[in-house]
Amino acid sequence: LACFRRAVALDSNRAESWLCQGRARLRLWQYNEALQDALEGLRWAVRRDEFGQLYILCGEIYSAMMMAPKALEAFDQGLSYTPKAPQLWRAKGQLVQKMGMPREAQECFAKAIEYDKLDSQAWQLLGDAFRAQDKPKRAHEAYAEALKLDPRSAETWAAYGQCQLVLGRSKEAQGSFEAALK
Repeated sequence: LACFRRAVALDSNRAESWLCQGRARLRLWQYNEALQDALEGLRWAVRRDEFGQLYILCGEIYSAMMMAPKALEAFDQGLSYTPKAPQLWRAKGQLVQKMGMPREAQECFAKAIEYDKLDSQAWQLLGDAFRAQDKPKRAHEAYAEALKLDPRSAETWAAYGQCQLVLGRSKEAQGSFEAALK
């Protein structure tokens, strides 16, 4: 945090400096200060990607503060600047999933994958959204894609195994659970 404070002190009119300091403060649970940094960064932002990154940060801060409507608004504002940003679609999907809307979350994760087919996290989250909708076969397929991209994800192996159990593939599920434990 001290390094980011120094960067802001040296060049306070760069959005990137405020973004980095805000991210650091968010990780330290300094939500109000992080939000102030993000808003200051928005004052200095020039490029679309800067706006997108700063709105992701605002959304993450509002999510951490349990202010879901404000977080959703921030993600939507970010998407208005960078509509093809998989990171924003994934973040919005995670929030919508937490709000109990798995169908809408599924759409967000599908958008994230559309813009970055190699995003293993988006594939895993898509599987979670399908599971929440009681669609184990589609979830199984999404987890399989996630595991192709990141075969070391214990969480994905465990979810994959759970789908296999639901689909009546207990022998395969055992192998998945063993892979999760490795």
